Amino acid sequence: MATIIDKTYFSNGLATIPQLSNPITGTAIQNELQAFIDVYEVRFIDRLLGRTLRKALYAGLEETTPDARWTVLAAKLADGTSKISPIAYYVAHYWADTHQTIETVTGSTMIENHTVNFAKIEQRWNAMRELLVDFVEWWDSDGYIDYPEAESSEMNWTVLFASVNQFDI
Repeated sequence: MATIIDKTYFSNGLATIPQLSNPITGTAIQNELQAFIDVYEVRFIDRLLGRTLRKALYAGLEETTPDARWTVLAAKLADGTSKISPIAYYVAHYWADTHQTIETVTGSTMIENHTVNFAKIEQRWNAMRELLVDFVEWWDSDGYIDYPEAESSEMNWTVLFASVNQFDI
């Protein structure tokens, strides 16, 4: 299955994954990142659009000549030029949560006492939420009309707009 985002979304900015292009460890990190993308992109899209529409979107994008509605929807989820995407922030959020790292100028270091780097996790989640506001405004202003596959009962926007902070409030 092809994904909407790829490793290039994690090369700069808030979604940066340190050591991604390191000549020694980069390949292993890229492989692990792709595994995260494979899991968390699907989870994100299932919550945002529902499983039925996600399956139709992926199938539509895999066509030799994808229908415009699929490329429009994919572009709303990921800007291929600026490499900014709520999906990338979602993946990066779970990457940071899973890896519990301190990110420094020289790279990423595991925290010895396993204290979670809440600031980075919270920033990535909030960046995702900000981009989702733009998506929801488009969707609610008739963006959804081209997607009869959408099942509102399958969408779970509450989870995506939930607060994430170090105080768990």
